[in-house]
Amino acid sequence: MTIDRHTMRMIRRVYGLTQQEMGAALYVSDTHICNVESGVRAVSRRLAARLIFTFGLTEAKLARMRDVEAEFNGREVGADDTI
Repeated sequence: MTIDRHTMRMIRRVYGLTQQEMGAALYVSDTHICNVESGVRAVSRRLAARLIFTFGLTEAKLARMRDVEAEFNGREVGADDTI
């Protein structure tokens, strides 16, 4: 399973985590999360392993997350929507 910066950000967003919360869950700083997501740093093997373990990731779970992200990113909240 390959985890790049886009996948990491998707995981964080699907779980509704801030960069600080994601960093705490993975035992890294929020700055590190920011640097990875912005492309300043790459997702290391160690970080990828922590992501897989912490969030119980499988290929099937990642596919479902991509579907959820696509569903919510492709939709704008309109005036008629109830929050």
